[in-house]
Amino acid sequence: MAISSIGVGSNLPLAELLDNLRTSEESKLTVITTRQDSVNARITAYGQLKNELTYMSTAAKTLSADAFDSMKTTVVGSDFTATATTGALAGDYRIKVNALATAQSLVMTGQASRTEAIGSGGKISFTIDGQSKELDLAATGTSLNDIVAAINGQENLGVRATILNNGSDTPYQLILTSTKTGSDAAVTNISVSGNTALDALMQFGSAGSTVTESAASNASLEINGVDISSQSNTVTNVLDGVTLVLKGTSETTNSLSVSGDAQGVKDAIKTFIDRYNDVLKKIKQVTAYDVESQTTSALTGDSLARKIQGRMSDILNNTSSAGAFSMLSQIGIRTDPSSGQLKIDDAVLNKAMLEKPADVQALFRGESGVAARAIDVADSFTDAKAGLLVTASEGASKQLKDLERQYTSAQARIDAQVEVYRKQFAAMDALVAQMNTTSSYLTQQLSLLGTSGS
Repeated sequence: MAISSIGVGSNLPLAELLDNLRTSEESKLTVITTRQDSVNARITAYGQLKNELTYMSTAAKTLSADAFDSMKTTVVGSDFTATATTGALAGDYRIKVNALATAQSLVMTGQASRTEAIGSGGKISFTIDGQSKELDLAATGTSLNDIVAAINGQENLGVRATILNNGSDTPYQLILTSTKTGSDAAVTNISVSGNTALDALMQFGSAGSTVTESAASNASLEINGVDISSQSNTVTNVLDGVTLVLKGTSETTNSLSVSGDAQGVKDAIKTFIDRYNDVLKKIKQVTAYDVESQTTSALTGDSLARKIQGRMSDILNNTSSAGAFSMLSQIGIRTDPSSGQLKIDDAVLNKAMLEKPADVQALFRGESGVAARAIDVADSFTDAKAGLLVTASEGASKQLKDLERQYTSAQARIDAQVEVYRKQFAAMDALVAQMNTTSSYLTQQLSLLGTSGS
């Protein structure tokens, strides 16, 4: 007799028993999954530490590179704004803006239609700063709309086009504007070959032109009494490392002061200290142990985390400097004994930067400076090839793959063992069912014998 479900024939809870056996066997997998969770948590923690060390290294590189060379500008007046790079020289300047740079504008005579073709085909030639550029209208059309689309479709042509409606009987006027300000960017000649009608409308720079020009002009300013002309309202290469953006003109003189950016240096130092503290906070977080609940964190007791913590203190110790300061504590940066994190005494730091800025710089910069040591420490753990955190993460990843193989193998063994149990239960179910059938038959026969004897 075929049995469709285990236990149906024998009326025994064999299916439930088989499920319990599977659950019991699969409990062996829990050990593997627990280890997988632990390794995954360790990999995540290694990645978090690597990120924090990288952030600290980036902040240190800013101190080591150009933070102490940063310059700031102070402008009194509204005729211009100014910015300075690390190459700027300190100084005070009197600046008067006499004229702003403007772009050339060319206005063609009005046309009755903006969609009707003006002649057929042709090539427009524009001459700007001695160089000619050509625009072929053979495939674009010659209406004002077509010309505007063709000109604006060429990014490097040097002019932009639009159409003005002046409200007259011939209202549509083509307007060309230089894409840059100043005389060098102005169009000096326009001619159209192969289209006489369009040439009559657009020719410029030769006798008989009907184009109205609003000429380009250069910016004019005075710096400490010296006349300066600029093609653009953004003036560079006049004061070393300083960019002026002209905004307006006036009869009065504005002032510009270029000086070292002490606040920028302080901000860079503070950022570095914050990133240093972030590393310590992350170490504490991933190595914490809760005594009450007796629970550990991802890297509790991990030797690599302890090594990072030890190396972090190396950044602060054994400091040597050619200047007056040999320790961070001398400029107001001290270690909090309760947390191990750094704290800044603004008053002490401000005094040091005001009185001995070069010595503060020497403490952070150079081969043995704080910044260089911080970068070295970070690199020893985060380097893509030899960094200890990278190596540890790779090792943990290999361990994780091995655990995955163990899990797959163990799962296969469990499935095979449960299948053995299932076959045994099916055989037993069939045997018991057969025995029950035989028992029922014998009971029936005995009952009949007893009845006939009576």
